[in-house]
Amino acid sequence: MSALLAVQDHPNESMLYFLKALLTIEWESTRVSLGVLSILGAFAQEIYPYKFLGVDANDSLYGGHQQFLSEIDLMATKIYMSCWKLPKILEVSNNIRNRAICVWIFLWK
Repeated sequence: MSALLAVQDHPNESMLYFLKALLTIEWESTRVSLGVLSILGAFAQEIYPYKFLGVDANDSLYGGHQQFLSEIDLMATKIYMSCWKLPKILEVSNNIRNRAICVWIFLWK
C-alpha cells in the first residue's frame, strides 16, 4: 500500500482514486483500514517522505492544496467512524487479534 504514496493519481479519475478503489474491496481484516489511515497521514504532508526517481507523486500535483486536504480528511473520517463500529462486532467475537486492534483504535484517538 505504501507504493501508492510514490505514484500520482490516475489523470482521468478523482483524487486518491487508487486508494478509494482499494477500499471498495471487502476485506476480512481491519488491517487495511488502519493502513489506509496511516497512509492518509503521509498524503497530508506537503512533501512526501520518499519518491520514485522520475515519477511525480501527488505532493507535486496537490502539495497542500485545500481541496486535496479536504478529500483526505473526508476519507479518514469515514474510515475512523467505521472503526467505531468494531466494538459492537467484537462483543460476539473471541478473536484476540481483532480485540487488540479495537483497543489500539481507542488508544489512538
